[in-house]
Amino acid sequence: MERDCHDYVKQCVKYQQYAHLIHTPSQALQPIQAMWSFSWWGFDLIGQFSLPSLGGKTFITTNT
Repeated sequence: MERDCHDYVKQCVKYQQYAHLIHTPSQALQPIQAMWSFSWWGFDLIGQFSLPSLGGKTFITTNT
């Protein structure tokens, strides 16, 4: 079964086009420190209903 898979991949057109390309980065990856990872996330509490909704909810919230 492994040989069948290997033979099938060798016949694939995409494999034939891109197999010769080097798929590794030209240099080692450098980690970066994310100082403000979640700075663009927001959460707004709009207000409280005087009457609860059908599901019993009393506040409105939004994501920004």
